[in-house]
Amino acid sequence: MKKIKDRLIEIVRNFKGKRIKIIGDIILDEYIFGEVERISPEAPVPVVLVKKKKYHLGGAANVAFNLKALGAEPELFGVIGNDESAKIIEELLTDKKISKKGVIRVNSRPTTRKTRVIGHNQQIVRIDEEIIEPLKKKEKKLLMEKIFENDNHKAVIFEDYEKGTISRELVRGMVSKIREKIIACDPKKHNFNFYKNITLLKPNRKELEFVSKRALKEKKDMIKEIVKLSKNLNIPIILLTLGEEGMILKDKDIIYEIPSLSVEVYDVTGAGDTVISSFTLSLISGAKTLEAAIISTIAAGIEVTKLGASAVFPEELIEAIEKRGEEIFEGTREIK
Repeated sequence: MKKIKDRLIEIVRNFKGKRIKIIGDIILDEYIFGEVERISPEAPVPVVLVKKKKYHLGGAANVAFNLKALGAEPELFGVIGNDESAKIIEELLTDKKISKKGVIRVNSRPTTRKTRVIGHNQQIVRIDEEIIEPLKKKEKKLLMEKIFENDNHKAVIFEDYEKGTISRELVRGMVSKIREKIIACDPKKHNFNFYKNITLLKPNRKELEFVSKRALKEKKDMIKEIVKLSKNLNIPIILLTLGEEGMILKDKDIIYEIPSLSVEVYDVTGAGDTVISSFTLSLISGAKTLEAAIISTIAAGIEVTKLGASAVFPEELIEAIEKRGEEIFEGTREIK
C-alpha cells in the first residue's frame, strides 16, 4: 500500500497539461514599495518615498497564473478596460504564457486595479479603482459566446470578486451545459445563490458568516451551516477555509477537519486563489476529495510565506508533501 505522501506526489505529477476554464473578475494588483521617514505637514499621515513598483495578476487572472505554475493549461475569461492597467495585464498574461483569447476589452468600465502602498514591509494603504455594476447586455453576450466556443476542458472555476463579471444566467448556462464536469466556485458574500447545483464551493469564515447571518465561533456551528448551505444549494462538496485554523471539508455526508501547514505567515493575499486552484486541479488529476484538500492546505501554507498573490510550483509543493504530507494527513480527523 502506498504511503499517503507518495499518493499525493503522484497526483501533483498528474497536474501537467490539464485544461481548466477560469471565469471571473480580472484584477491588476499593483505594489508600491517605499521608505517612510516623516509625517506629512498637510495631514497626520506618513510620506512614502517611492523606490519601486511591481505588478501582479489578481482575481481570476491570479487563479489562471496559479494553475499555469502548477503545470495546468488555464483558459481565462473575463473583461478588462481600455486603459494602461489593461495593457499591463495583457503583458503579464503573455509573459506567463496564459492565453488572452477569452479576455475582452470594454469601454464601459476601467480595469479593476488594487494598489497597495508598502513602507518598511508594512502595508500603509490600499487604493481600489473599479466599477462593480453588472456587464452590459452586449458585453455579457460576447463573454458567454467566448466561454462556450469550445468544450476541451476538464473543469470550470468561477472566481467571483463581485465586480460584475459573473451573473446568475452565466452560471446556470454552464451548469446545464457541462453536468458531467467539475464546476468550482470561490465566492464572495452576496452571490452565493448564483451557484446552485455546482460541484464545489470554497467559502471562507467571513463569507459563511455573512450568508448564515450570524457569528461562527465554534467549529460545530460552522459545520451546521455548511451542511445547511450544501443542502440549500445542492452542492455536494464544500471546503471552508479558516486560515491558520485549517479547513473543514464536507464531502457528501462526510465531514473532515484538516489542519493548516504551520509556517511563518508573511502575506495572506492570494491564499484563497491557491486553494481553489490546487483543490480543483487535484480533483481532475485523480485525487479523492480528502487528498485534494490536503494538497490544497499544503499549497496555501507555501503561498502565505510569499509577498502578495504568488504562485506555488510543483517542485516546492512536492518538497513540502515529502516533509509534511503525512503530518497533515495524521492531523486530519473525520467528524461523525
